[in-house]
Amino acid sequence: MPGELPSARDHYGLEVKWDGIRALIHLDGGVRVTGRHGAEYTRRYPEISGFGIKNAVIDGEVVALDPRGRPSFIRLQHRMHLTDPEPAMLKRYPVTYLPFDLLYLDGMPLFDLPYRDRRALLDELDIGAPPTSPARPTCSPPPLNRGSKAWSPSDSTPPTAPASAPPWWVKVKNLTTREVVIGGWKPGKGRRAGGIGSLLMGGCSRSGG
Repeated sequence: MPGELPSARDHYGLEVKWDGIRALIHLDGGVRVTGRHGAEYTRRYPEISGFGIKNAVIDGEVVALDPRGRPSFIRLQHRMHLTDPEPAMLKRYPVTYLPFDLLYLDGMPLFDLPYRDRRALLDELDIGAPPTSPARPTCSPPPLNRGSKAWSPSDSTPPTAPASAPPWWVKVKNLTTREVVIGGWKPGKGRRAGGIGSLLMGGCSRSGG
């Protein structure tokens, strides 16, 4: 849920808010991908395979990366509704799965394990946990630089429910502001009717040009 930075940050772990679609990976002699509400995603994302684990349920995010390695929801939109994507679409808009939680392992539910222990187990599986989302929560999380971040208690937090985010998961937007000069504007249309549709803005340059 949206909120402010927690005051007791040493009890929280930092997670990047990936701009993608949440998905659960069910491993039991094969790979099955579902959405948080149980929708079948397996045929949509054939790239998700080969975890090398026989029995587990993993929680994570499906993302489409741009040429600079940044998640792009616009790119993901080209794939998210295709049940059997053509090879050309797989090549042009490939997806990546970024796991962030481990719900079951070898038939055993992990809902009673603390966050630290679940993330340690996930790290030990060596399945490619997000590099900017540390598998072992740090007591001194790095400062927020860009994008949204989610903070989760690192000592005793159960896994997130498949269909909803619990109140102890806090999403913090990191916004950058600056002074600009408004050069013009156009009225909005459709959903923006009655408001501003677009703005022409200018900023001061420090280059001296």
